Amino acid sequence: MKTTRTKTRTPARVCLFGDHQDYLGLPVIACAIDRYISIKSDSTEFQGFHISMPDIGEERYIRLAQFFDDLAPRDYFGAAIRVLREKGVVFDHGYDVTIRGDIPINSGLSSSTAVCLAWIKFLYQKYSDEDLNPEKLAQLGYQIEVLEHGEPGGMMDQYSIAYGGVIHLTTSEPYKVMSIDVDIPGLVIGDSGVEKKTIDVLRQARSRGLDAIAQALKYSGKLEAAEITYEELDELLPQLSEDLRLYLRAAVGNHGITKDAFEALNASDPNWKRIGELMNQHQGYLRDDLKVSIPQLDRMIDAALQAGALGAKLVGSGGGGCVVALAPGKEEEVKVAMIEAGAFDAFDAIVVQPKIREA
Repeated sequence: MKTTRTKTRTPARVCLFGDHQDYLGLPVIACAIDRYISIKSDSTEFQGFHISMPDIGEERYIRLAQFFDDLAPRDYFGAAIRVLREKGVVFDHGYDVTIRGDIPINSGLSSSTAVCLAWIKFLYQKYSDEDLNPEKLAQLGYQIEVLEHGEPGGMMDQYSIAYGGVIHLTTSEPYKVMSIDVDIPGLVIGDSGVEKKTIDVLRQARSRGLDAIAQALKYSGKLEAAEITYEELDELLPQLSEDLRLYLRAAVGNHGITKDAFEALNASDPNWKRIGELMNQHQGYLRDDLKVSIPQLDRMIDAALQAGALGAKLVGSGGGGCVVALAPGKEEEVKVAMIEAGAFDAFDAIVVQPKIREA
């Protein structure tokens, strides 16, 4: 068994288009950025894992004999051990593990998924000789983080982190990842410092979004949400119960925006002004229809646009967290403007292509 000192890391992710779409089976466009969760490990005589997380002042001991028949909420460490053991992985040697990172926590940049995927990569490095390609890593992450815990999220986080770069992800069967070969200039992230309420926000939005689509499909006779066009909303919306109309409009509107953004990003010479406009339209649906923005995020977005950003939107589930701005040539002005508007932090973001196995 491999007992050498190793380091594994996984990046943060930013959803560019398609927030609150993946759990509806609608496509998303996301990218991995240069903020990371890293795991360093050393062999130990302890028959298990001593996990130190100095960034949050926590540590944990897991014995190799633990089987995790009952999982604590969001226990991705235990869930990964349980799932991999069911797949035949044998845990026969202990490690001291240190987990650190510079991804803002609970901010919409998928720090929890980055931890989950880094932990899976670490376990594969130490206990398996099987190839861990991006598809397998993403599927394992989705199983461990979402399915094992019965959480309401989709699969955007796992796929965007596992594949890296900029991707278009089809989230309905058959799932499909398409890499978009584009260098996105001038990405700036503003962290509001307000912790987002991921599970509660996602659970409500998912439940109502799925109900809205189910009613629309029943009335229209169509088979899936992606077939509903914006032009049909005038006819469809009156057929829905009043509390679901905004959710259908947001789903259909954001789906159309994501399709337009995919075409724009794949152009030989992308029109960044147009892409920024699409980001602003997306934010409009998140703010006005899904109501997952908050005044602090709105102030940061307004400040970024006034400072020269072409587009800006919240990132992730909302209710707090981060904003992403597209501001080529105006990065410094936008960072200063967001800080002055109350952001806890603001920083440049570069799209990265992570490795699956690292020495």
